[in-house]
Amino acid sequence: MDRLLLRAGCAIVVLALALVLLAPATWLDRALATRSAGQLRLLEARGGLWHGAGRLQWRSPAGVPIASWPVQWRVRPLPGLRPVLALVLQLDARDVAVELGVGTLTAAPFELALPAEALVALWPHTAALALAGRPRLQVQALAHERGGWRVQASIDWSEARSRHLPGIVLGDYRIEVDAHGGSARARLVTRGGDLELAGEAAWREARLEQAYLRASVAPGVREQLLPLLRETGVERAPGMFEFALPGCPGCTPVAPLEAATAARPSR
Repeated sequence: MDRLLLRAGCAIVVLALALVLLAPATWLDRALATRSAGQLRLLEARGGLWHGAGRLQWRSPAGVPIASWPVQWRVRPLPGLRPVLALVLQLDARDVAVELGVGTLTAAPFELALPAEALVALWPHTAALALAGRPRLQVQALAHERGGWRVQASIDWSEARSRHLPGIVLGDYRIEVDAHGGSARARLVTRGGDLELAGEAAWREARLEQAYLRASVAPGVREQLLPLLRETGVERAPGMFEFALPGCPGCTPVAPLEAATAARPSR
């Protein structure tokens, strides 16, 4: 009887390993879609869970495709038989290594050109501005462990425009993001241009606690920009606006109104 049970146990283990080795790569797509609420999908999946390739697609909350990148993966065991999924993403023709373990994620530093639609996916309340330009993401650190996320990143947005105002360049902006454990902070500064923007937001345990976004318009373009700003914000003083941030009713401002007219940082 004991020998029979041992054989049955070995058969079950072999069957489980076979299922993992032979499982189609489309299983990864289902897992990604479930974990990301449909915002990450694996297209053109080839191979299986053990190793394969495809295209990683990023979608907006409404399901509209934003960008996609080639990806390859291979599962390799670590000491102690801990499995790690080793990914190689091709971002702007450069390979970026990403490792996924049980409850962990680590990624090598990378840079990535983003479509302007990515900013709307991150901040849906900016959709009315019909933004355009050349955002570029720079990630210095990206990891997830038991203590939570550790992220250091920035987005440089050059020649920002609005499709409502053809021929007008709003300015150059930088968004800095710093997250550690259960808290995160993002800061928006203006690096040049006729529309001065200043903003900051703070999260704790995925809850937005403090936020502000303010703008100051240069006199030379005030007449062209005022209709758009008045549609999306509240004018507190001539040419100076405040914007409500959805998801943070009654947020405590983290900076005074004068932040909108603070001196621009040097390039």
